[in-house]
This record gives sequence, structure tokens and C-alpha cells, in this order.
Amino acid sequence: MKNLIVLFLFGVIFMGCCGGKCKPTYASSPEQNNEVAENVLSKYENGDVLILQLSASWCGPCQTLKNSVKSDKEAQKYLKEETKGYFVLDIDSRDSLTMAWLKKTGRPKTIPTVVLFYYKDGEWFEKTRFVAPSSAKTVVNWVKNNK
Repeated sequence: MKNLIVLFLFGVIFMGCCGGKCKPTYASSPEQNNEVAENVLSKYENGDVLILQLSASWCGPCQTLKNSVKSDKEAQKYLKEETKGYFVLDIDSRDSLTMAWLKKTGRPKTIPTVVLFYYKDGEWFEKTRFVAPSSAKTVVNWVKNNK
């Protein structure tokens, strides 16, 4: 499981939430990626929450939700303070990171689907999911009610 989390963090470091079109999110050079992933990984504690949006590049509602979350300052503030992150995962990607998380969550029947994970004893567990949320505000309210 630790390898899955490190793999996930590498994906976040390399891709952020922009599909690889932006600069690395945390590390300033490729040599620092391992160290950064281990540092981030070591900061998880029981009860931590992570939000994963299952999405696709061709899905209009997915892109609308992604942009809503990225542009809503209040949502960004809440998610930054109350979770370990909000990550967008393209379900059509065949990279090992995507495949590992899809193995854990299962392929969604409807997208966008937002999944809330909690951390316990060195592992991430799915707590609940929200199918087809329409805005950052609905996602934040859902997280508040399910955290």
C-alpha cells in the first residue's frame, strides 16, 4: 500500500491537477521527487482525508467541476485546510498511477464522481462517493457532511 501512495504522490508531483501541462507542483527538480514524496507520505495521520475526482478530458461536466473547484477561493481554502488535497484523475489514462487508483475505486459508472478517502493505519480507505456534483460549493458541502 505504501508503494501505491508513493506512486500516487509521484503523479501529483509530476502532473498536479492540470494533466501534466504545468510545472511540477511540489518538487523543483526531478531529483527531489523521491524525497518530496516520502516527506509528504510521512505527514499522513489517522483520520486524514483526501478527495479524488474521477474525470475524463472529453467530459464537459467533469471539466466544469474541475474549473469550478480551481477557481472558487472559498472551496480552495476549505479543501487546503481540511483535507490533504483534491486531485483530478483522468479515467482514460493508462498510466500506472491511474490504473492503481481505478483498481482501488473501481471504474465509475457516471462521471464526474468525487470520492472521499480517509487514512487509517498506513492505508487509504474509501468512505463515500458523490456522483455528478455540479459545483465546488456542492463538493465542499458534501465533504463537510461526510468528513
